[in-house]
Amino acid sequence: MSRSLPLWGIIDCEDAAYYVDRALDAGVTRLIGPRAPGVVGLARSRGMEVHVYVACTPFPTHGQRPVSYTWSLNYLGIDPRSPAARAVLDRHRPILVGPHRGEPSIGPFAAAHPEYRARTADGSDTLSFCDRLCLSPAFPEVRARQAAEIAGALADAGADGVQVEFVNGMEDAAGLVPAGYEERTVEEFRQATGRDARTLPADDPEWLAFRAGYVTETLVEARARVKALSLGAVFSATVIAREADRYLHGLLDWPSWVERGVLDELYLWFRTESGLDAVERRVGHAVRVAAGRVPLYVELSCYHAGSFQEPHLLLDGARRALAAGADGVGVYRHHAVDQLDLWETLAEIGRL
Repeated sequence: MSRSLPLWGIIDCEDAAYYVDRALDAGVTRLIGPRAPGVVGLARSRGMEVHVYVACTPFPTHGQRPVSYTWSLNYLGIDPRSPAARAVLDRHRPILVGPHRGEPSIGPFAAAHPEYRARTADGSDTLSFCDRLCLSPAFPEVRARQAAEIAGALADAGADGVQVEFVNGMEDAAGLVPAGYEERTVEEFRQATGRDARTLPADDPEWLAFRAGYVTETLVEARARVKALSLGAVFSATVIAREADRYLHGLLDWPSWVERGVLDELYLWFRTESGLDAVERRVGHAVRVAAGRVPLYVELSCYHAGSFQEPHLLLDGARRALAAGADGVGVYRHHAVDQLDLWETLAEIGRL
């Protein structure tokens, strides 16, 4: 039986037909990302599975302060899509000016419920820390809203599955999520353990695991809603690959998700790094923990800074992941595959 070959992207209707054709020619069997019904319908009519994805933070984001930079790339002076521009871009070291911070925008749900805001240890909300306003999943209403949004994305798109994509954005310099010090969470931790979270180190294992439990419960509730819509819909999650002891720092206790049967598939995302030894080590660890209870896929980015942008490196990364026991490998994302001319490399991954 051939492996599934996922490709992330093709979110917008513009040029969708071109990208779907290129993906099919490369042997792609599954698109992950499209939410526009027109794109979903086009890909499905050509025989591909389509899974929508919903980007999430462990404590759900309901507002943010825009942060931008002025880049030297903005002054390229020629069509950035041209071969001549590609040659310049491949040699240029980007220079930035910034950051430029705008005024924060807050979603209507968060604006109506300031009592649900996640707090850091000093009592401030997360907007003060990471330019995102996050709400606390300790509140059932917050979990219910996020679960409904995940299931709603599947329903609106008419897709075959939905992927919850956990992205960075809340961690401090030590890789820890500093949220969770709102009174409700601290009190529930005190009742469960007899300990005061405000007196503990930020990386206390019990305190990390307790807060990660709320993230797990959100996924449990989202799965229930997804399966109520369509029992056959695939419910998956993506986590950025880390060393074994670092997932809990980000409040992503994916081993418990596997243990509890929350996911139909688990994806390990190599987003801003491309070390082959790290791929082998981290995939191997995940394979041992998953122990065949859930299919494990590896997502290799060729889009982000530090990612797999050379054909030989991307192919070697896929080989290492499969040798370590991954059930399949896919690539993020379609614009990068096209602009870096990696379609044949993608096809080679599908033939491994």
